[in-house]
Amino acid sequence: MISVKFNNEYRELKKYDGKLLKAHEGLEKRVNERTASLAKINKQLKKEIEERKKTENERKQLEIKLIQAQKMEAIGTGLGMSVVWGTIKDHKGYINVKSEKEKGTTFMIYLPATREQNNNHRLDTKIEDYYGSNETVLVVDDIKDQREIAKDMLTTLNYSVVLASSGEEAIEYLKTNTVDILLLDMIMDNGIDGYETYNRILKIHPGQKAIIASGFSETDHVKQAQKLGAGSYIKKPYLLETLGKAMISELK
Repeated sequence: MISVKFNNEYRELKKYDGKLLKAHEGLEKRVNERTASLAKINKQLKKEIEERKKTENERKQLEIKLIQAQKMEAIGTGLGMSVVWGTIKDHKGYINVKSEKEKGTTFMIYLPATREQNNNHRLDTKIEDYYGSNETVLVVDDIKDQREIAKDMLTTLNYSVVLASSGEEAIEYLKTNTVDILLLDMIMDNGIDGYETYNRILKIHPGQKAIIASGFSETDHVKQAQKLGAGSYIKKPYLLETLGKAMISELK
């Protein structure tokens, strides 16, 4: 009797162990599935967080650029004053400035007077007389508005136009490309100036044709650039006719 009872209990115990093992395996499977699901959710959350950070950074960068643009619009670029000073200097005049706190600033411009009559009569010319033949012009100027103005004028004169915002950008472009002529700003605030830009470009493309444009009076750097091979010097703001004549003359 004792042996039979022991055998029955042993079988019941093994049967219980089997159920317990099966339950344990089921629980382990559910834990693994849940862990995998949580890992997937965690990965997705990390991805969404990174995307949000990226979007936030892009938004901040856009805000910074907008603020900088508004500041530049508010304070101006200073080109107007340089053009005025250059024009007055060319006419052998001068400027007297008077400034008082909380009252403002007064600019007094003095130009030499003359009683001579102007006998120079402008010849009648048509815009077509200054047309190019679809030559490519690389405009190098650090001021966006000046680049766009030059582009519009050159496009009107039937030229293909490429824009560069700095001397360094122009040099990089010309390492793999060629152009027929440069319209080169001589004074650029960021990076190298027009003279150094032209000097380096000549090492890539010897004999590269160029026209120099500046809001300032003709400087030593302009003359040095011309000694290197640059052509006409035209002062900003220039007329469509002035630009067209300079282009035609240099591209002959």
